[in-house]
Amino acid sequence: MENKKQMLVQDEPETVTEQVHSMKLSLEFPSIKGLPFGANIGIEYTLPLFQAKTFSTNAPIKVPKGAKADLKETFASYPFESTKSELYELLSTNELLININNFAEDLEEFAVLGTCRVPLRELIGSHATLERASHSTVRAYDTEIPIEDYGSKQIGTLRFVAYLEDFGAAIESNKENNPKVSNAPKRTPEYEALWQLEMWKKAEEIKFNAYLKEKELLYESEVVQMYKEKEQRRVQEFDEATGRVKKLQQLMTR
Repeated sequence: MENKKQMLVQDEPETVTEQVHSMKLSLEFPSIKGLPFGANIGIEYTLPLFQAKTFSTNAPIKVPKGAKADLKETFASYPFESTKSELYELLSTNELLININNFAEDLEEFAVLGTCRVPLRELIGSHATLERASHSTVRAYDTEIPIEDYGSKQIGTLRFVAYLEDFGAAIESNKENNPKVSNAPKRTPEYEALWQLEMWKKAEEIKFNAYLKEKELLYESEVVQMYKEKEQRRVQEFDEATGRVKKLQQLMTR
């Protein structure tokens, strides 16, 4: 009987404990464009991390009608700790809801002009790169998202940039009753400045690649248009030449 119990214990699968990683999610909204009228724009959102984080810009930015405007002070970072499966579940099942607020001229009262929705799962499939400055792995996601009014009509576009930084396994303290200690570098002003510079370079690289792709598509479109115009001229010249030959044939047969 004891042998059977021992066999049953041996057959039980071992519990695999996932490592908790020290991470940081950073969000930024560099620009807005295409609004149907001028407005004093402010950004507000609640980030559904393990503890919800709320963000709002300090001061509205004046955005002219139909123009593109750079938004200031929209960058924010959120350090947290999570296992990979917990993070995957979080990003797969949540979206970021962003309110675009329009402030009155006195900048005291505002109304929600429109909203943007960003599926956080897009970060999972984004390309990962190793950042030497912070000894971390960074995933960057840069896109333009539509701004919709309450009738789900698009009234503009907001640029959205997200960075998910993984510093690796978090270090647990050996002392009891002590909180978990992260192995991420200390957030000194020098480190933050260097990190934000690296993120800016990454964002500019993504932006430049998108610009090159846009130019490539524009060039291809121009080449196709030039070819169509050339073909139209060739057909027109052929028709005119055929018409002249027919006239000559008619004169010769008289």
